[in-house]
Amino acid sequence: ANIKDKALYFVGNKLLKYVYKNPQKNMLKLVKLGKAVAGKMYPESTFTKPIEIISDETNVWHKYLFNGLNDIDPDFFRSAVLTFAIDLGLNGTKTLRKKREEEHCNIPWVILMDPTSACNLRCKGCWAAEYGHNSNLTLDEMRKVVRESKALGTSFLYVYGRRTSYS
Repeated sequence: ANIKDKALYFVGNKLLKYVYKNPQKNMLKLVKLGKAVAGKMYPESTFTKPIEIISDETNVWHKYLFNGLNDIDPDFFRSAVLTFAIDLGLNGTKTLRKKREEEHCNIPWVILMDPTSACNLRCKGCWAAEYGHNSNLTLDEMRKVVRESKALGTSFLYVYGRRTSYS
């Protein structure tokens, strides 16, 4: 890591320790600070959605976030947040932001890739339940997705699979 990243991690650690002192109040302050510092680099919703979630105690994501703050080891949580914010959000999106301007379109920051639809659970809302169970990506197709994603600046690729059940 370069000196800039080390400084960001140092400051980020201090800020996240501050959040733990009063999570509800200080998390909101942290997001607003992030908007003030980096707001021009990202769409408005990058900050308005988290502010809505933090402010609305009935929101399911609010409960998820604050349960995580209470239940997850603080060192692990800080490490995950800082890696996500600095390595992915700041450094990992430079090419992405440039390509969005060049192409005049929204390029996703994350790609969700499911190599197979081979699942027989038929879960409500799952795409595999709707489109059949015989579609599979080849290794070459997966490599192409990775290559093209990288070229567009998408630096976060989430690969997940199916659980199958047997009758």
